[in-house]
Amino acid sequence: MFDRRLFKELNNNKKYYVIGTAAAIAAVSLTIWQALLVAELINDVFIRKRLFTGVSGSLILLCVIIALKSLIGGFYEYYNRKCAIKIKGSVRRRLIKAIIKRGPVKLRNESLGSLTSHAEEAVEALDAYYSEFIPQLFIIMVSIPMILYVVSKRDLVSGLVMLVTAPLIPVFMILIGRMAEYFNKNQWKALQKMSGHLLDVLRGLSTLKLFGKSKTQLGSISRVSEAFKENTMGILKISFLSALVLELIATLSTAILAVILGVRLLYGKMNFNDAFFILLMAPEYYQPLRGLGAKFHAAMSGKAAADNIFPILEGEYYDINTIEDKIKICEKLISIDIDNISFSYETGKKAISNVSFSLEENTRIALVGPSGGGKSTLIALLMGFLRDYEGSIRLNGMELKEIEEEAWTKKFAYVSQQPKLFRASILENISISRPEASYGEILQVSKELGIDGFVQKLPKGFDTIVGEGGIALSGGQIQLIALGRAYLKGADLIILDEPTSALDISTEKILGRAMEIISKNRFVITIAHRLPTIINSDVIYVLRDGRILEAGKHSELMEAGGLYHELVTAGEGGDIL
Repeated sequence: MFDRRLFKELNNNKKYYVIGTAAAIAAVSLTIWQALLVAELINDVFIRKRLFTGVSGSLILLCVIIALKSLIGGFYEYYNRKCAIKIKGSVRRRLIKAIIKRGPVKLRNESLGSLTSHAEEAVEALDAYYSEFIPQLFIIMVSIPMILYVVSKRDLVSGLVMLVTAPLIPVFMILIGRMAEYFNKNQWKALQKMSGHLLDVLRGLSTLKLFGKSKTQLGSISRVSEAFKENTMGILKISFLSALVLELIATLSTAILAVILGVRLLYGKMNFNDAFFILLMAPEYYQPLRGLGAKFHAAMSGKAAADNIFPILEGEYYDINTIEDKIKICEKLISIDIDNISFSYETGKKAISNVSFSLEENTRIALVGPSGGGKSTLIALLMGFLRDYEGSIRLNGMELKEIEEEAWTKKFAYVSQQPKLFRASILENISISRPEASYGEILQVSKELGIDGFVQKLPKGFDTIVGEGGIALSGGQIQLIALGRAYLKGADLIILDEPTSALDISTEKILGRAMEIISKNRFVITIAHRLPTIINSDVIYVLRDGRILEAGKHSELMEAGGLYHELVTAGEGGDIL
């Protein structure tokens, strides 16, 4: 229930402690005052037989106290909700930033459903922790000592009874909490599994339909949902059990105190006013502890959520780019030098081994080789998505690790085989690379690359919504939009991950012309799968098992008769893989 990481989040809002403590002191003080007034009123009316006119002032004051308590309670609840929203927003922003920092390469093996549940359900689970559980702790820390002191001043025996019985409640909460922690962890695992599974089913629905397996997934979804239900029901059982135990202890403790007070009052050991006041304070004394039990589920959910969130916030994702005062590369890119680069993934597999090459201005190179040869890893290293490499990557003579990440990403543009279109207009999807670009600039780029040819035929032209839930575009049209992004960005380095693969010949020619346009007067690196894309490259590097086996022009490599020659001659329809 108590998690230092979650408490640490409150440190960004120092006044929270002051306001929380002040509100709790005010509320408890008014509660004690209210009990004193009620005890005096009952004593005056029923014991002293005073008339209404003699107690009217006390009644008015009692009404004022009740109103003030309501106002303070309402303000405190509002403030706690506001703080919870602020903390959730901060955690979510940092979480998303940490996920982005990790980069697309390392996220390839992550479950998207799990990451989504972290950013949504896990962060939302912190709401009750900060808006209900933490405020309840403030009330306990203030009310228990204050009430115990006031009661002990009136009657030491009653104070001792309260002092002895109160610790029983937190002891049972801790015992039950250890049991509940196991179920909470399982619940979050089940939730992540269910989220990931549902996402996979939705994304692969067309494949499932094609193979007639869509209905069989219903059973799989049912099993995953059932596991989540069982874990949730287990947590609810523990929550009800904890509520029962805490209520029983609090009720028995109040009953014991009431019996002691009744016996002592009967034998004249104390007066009615003090006895009635202590009896009124007994429920108020145990109520915060019972309230903490009611917030038990919120506390456990918050802690389980923290166990999922904070490893991301505190782990390896923030170990990237730890060098302070990074260089902002502002000048035009004129040289790229890769010297003796090696890189291994977490599995220990060496993806790149002692790779070296240099690029001068306006150079076009291609990376070819069998699948798994290290082409994509090499590009990921150059783009800065993987930084824990051996060797050196220098840009204009500056080490990549020492360059500010955002400054470097402005210098290159990447066009993948399967570019992502976001749910937005075509205009917005193109301008994502340079949001400040004018409509005229975007239109000019579209005309040069031939994008406007198909856009003008769409219902709303450049304002047509594409992406999730939008109008469907062909593979070639999506690739043209991706090339438009790269061209509009005005980057010095263009990285092409064979955007013409798996397209028909006519569409490939259109894209080929667009690629020629965006590649002029720039560094160009192409991961090649099609011979027409690379045949005119200045240098072709052939990779296998993370090493460069051959390098040269197309004619030179074909004449050498090595791996490149084998790939080209074995290919069909222009494929070299």
